[in-house]
Amino acid sequence: MTRELPKQGFRVEILPVNSIDRLADVRFCGAVAVGLDPQMFQDWDQKYTVPLIILDRAPQKNSTNRNLYYVNSDEAMGMELAIAHFRERNCRKIGCIIHGTPGQGNVDIRHRAIVENLKKYDFPTDEALIRFSGDGNEKYVELVGKLLKFGVDALFCPGGNAGIVVLYALSLYGRQIPEDVSLIASEQTFFSCYAVPPQTTI
Repeated sequence: MTRELPKQGFRVEILPVNSIDRLADVRFCGAVAVGLDPQMFQDWDQKYTVPLIILDRAPQKNSTNRNLYYVNSDEAMGMELAIAHFRERNCRKIGCIIHGTPGQGNVDIRHRAIVENLKKYDFPTDEALIRFSGDGNEKYVELVGKLLKFGVDALFCPGGNAGIVVLYALSLYGRQIPEDVSLIASEQTFFSCYAVPPQTTI
């Protein structure tokens, strides 16, 4: 957005979530909230008369805010594309680490779509093969180790920036991509293109 909005004549100011009150002191014609809970903006219409676009969150039910708009990734399609890719590569057992905690953000949508598509493409669907990272990256090394013990030959890690930390975890366990384990992860292209080999990312 910081590249594209100026091309359209907009000046961009980036505020961290803990500085959101600064909006009251700024003249602006619209706002974009990236990955924030829509509950934070229940009183948006009372405070501002400009549109707010919330990215990658489901609309609040029964919301009366007229100036809230939502743009969502098609999470189910993303999960299917990744799992179908593993099928095309003849993988047999996929371990999944979904970034976040159930009940937050897009975690439940991703989980449902992963289970449905594992069934659809005839992969094992044991709950032990689908893990949640919680917030941050601290649990990935441990979770990768647990999934490797189950004999997975593919890892799918949607959400967050899991690619580099999973690559690091695999190196600790003496596994290489793609010889030992295939990996699809969410990652910034700046990192993924410099990995060896370059990562398949979403």
